Amino acid sequence: IYILPNLIQFPKYRDDQNHFNVVANDLIANSIGKTILFDYFPVYSNLLGIPIIPLLKFSPTHPIQITVYYLVILQALIILLAFLLIKSTVPKRLISLSFVVFILPIFATGDIGRSPSSYFPIFPLRIIVPLICIYLTMKILFYKNYSWLKLITLGIILGVNVLNNLEFGLTSSLSILIASVILLRKIYSFRKFLIGVMSGLLLTLFLIYVFFSIINRPLKIEELFLFIKLTLSGYYAVPMDAMGIHLIIVSFFITSCIISSYNLLRNPFSNSKILRRNFLLFVLSIWSVMTLPYFAGRSFPSTIIAGFAFHYALIFALLLPTIFCVFKLNKSKFSYLFINSIFGFLGLSVILSLLFTINNPTLKLNQLREFKSESSDYTNLKLQLNYFLEESKDKSLSELLRSNSISQILLLSGLLESQLGFPSELVTNDPWHLEVTPLYTSLQCEYSKNSKFKYVLTYPRIVDSLALNPECADVFDFKNVKALTEIETNLVILGKK
Repeated sequence: IYILPNLIQFPKYRDDQNHFNVVANDLIANSIGKTILFDYFPVYSNLLGIPIIPLLKFSPTHPIQITVYYLVILQALIILLAFLLIKSTVPKRLISLSFVVFILPIFATGDIGRSPSSYFPIFPLRIIVPLICIYLTMKILFYKNYSWLKLITLGIILGVNVLNNLEFGLTSSLSILIASVILLRKIYSFRKFLIGVMSGLLLTLFLIYVFFSIINRPLKIEELFLFIKLTLSGYYAVPMDAMGIHLIIVSFFITSCIISSYNLLRNPFSNSKILRRNFLLFVLSIWSVMTLPYFAGRSFPSTIIAGFAFHYALIFALLLPTIFCVFKLNKSKFSYLFINSIFGFLGLSVILSLLFTINNPTLKLNQLREFKSESSDYTNLKLQLNYFLEESKDKSLSELLRSNSISQILLLSGLLESQLGFPSELVTNDPWHLEVTPLYTSLQCEYSKNSKFKYVLTYPRIVDSLALNPECADVFDFKNVKALTEIETNLVILGKK
């Protein structure tokens, strides 16, 4: 009751406005006519914008509210699925404690008022689809009947997971695949298992590719690797400290991987809670270890702590039965009891102490009255655009928009098209990505070259970034740049050749 109200966020009072701004376009791109991996290249999710297309079409003037509340619903679904997984794998007497241990780290608030639940790029966008896959995988594998259809279905689930987000989807699918091979090693031969699963996975990707080819919007599958290439190129390279709390998290993942793999290998297949718990532990641990390179060497330790909060919280919750079991086995031996108490229950007390860092839930109640409002950054941008379109003495922007000759590459570009009808020409989720690598400016210029619009409204820094890419020289006329200066703003009109 005290913790869960902190799950709710309102459009005007988002805990992390910056990260919402970079995920919103990924969710709204489909509803404004963009096709993923054809003329729009997401960073965080390829598929999660599909469920809200009808809602955004029905109410195009409320994109901020729809996307914020959709993200909150996805977060609530993650917590529900985690509870169901805990309930199906943990002894009944420990379910409540395990669930509390799980949710505390996710809502623990730092000194700047943010918690891991504020970090929308990870929680929920990169967690929800892998978690659904894990949940469905356990439903499929721990079932009495075994067939080719079961393996193909598992492959289809993993295929959808990979397509949604490669960095977290591929690693989680590989962890599920490895854990499934170990679990079913005495039921299926490795060859039969691999053929069945890979058939379903490849069939999914093939049918999706064929469908978009038929409608003349062929997917650029190679661009699934775009963000990975961006990461390897040194994007946001921040040298990490050699020592720190992030090393505890890494050690924790490796330890839980060893514990769960040992139990999986020594026990024959059954539908027991112990085996289900160790299967889930192994999947989460291997997934976490595989994802570590995504953060290592290119991020702050605090990002690892927030980015992996879901993983280490659920892993620790699943390890609680093991801690209590070891305690019971060794209670007659004082030395073992002392060691177990120090390393087991001290860890538990650290987790429980996080309760004192969680925001007072009455803060959310005070914000409730403005649940329809929009954030200040988006409102200010709209006010600037409305001024130049309706009140300015300089009618150049309004005339270009009226003649359908101009598009825009701005913050929350897709939301501006949905709400104001100002066409978006941005090929990714935030203009900032055009500043950090030529990978995105090349895609942007390729798309803009074939676009029907003759002008683009954007920021001076984006013009400078495009000018640095030789591929853009034949697309944009960098001598034809007009600044909008009637009011204090940072917008320019860039002409095309």
